[in-house]
Amino acid sequence: MMRVLGGMVVLGATLWLGPSAAAPDLFQQAVAYVFTGRVEPDEPVEIVDRKTCVVIVPDTRFNRLVRYYLGRFDMDRARFNTRYSGARAFYELDVRGDDVILEYLDPKTRAVLQSYRSALIALPGGIEQTRRALDVVFADGNCKSAEPKVPF
Repeated sequence: MMRVLGGMVVLGATLWLGPSAAAPDLFQQAVAYVFTGRVEPDEPVEIVDRKTCVVIVPDTRFNRLVRYYLGRFDMDRARFNTRYSGARAFYELDVRGDDVILEYLDPKTRAVLQSYRSALIALPGGIEQTRRALDVVFADGNCKSAEPKVPF
């Protein structure tokens, strides 16, 4: 009886929260994997604005937050760099934009400490999975610049 009642509570909570709570958010998982190498990281990646693709990633190494403007990334000119430490390969995404694409924030006030138009982003996950995650992030019009680029 308790097992049936427990199952009904879980089902009721799932229906009450809606389908988005029951199904995993592929975009959220892809963004998390790009920046942390994990689909469900210990410190979550916060999507501030889905429409303009603004995310905040915790930088525990320097006790700060990093705000990325993914919609401003120029993925046509982005490069994947490989560094080796012995036999192990480490990958980085070298990306630029026409406007600010990266801001370092104070963790308490979220005040902007520094901002840049280029970034060298460490990619802690596997390179093939990271490329697939980036395809999800930038697919179907997600995180695309709304303004067409001037060719000159």
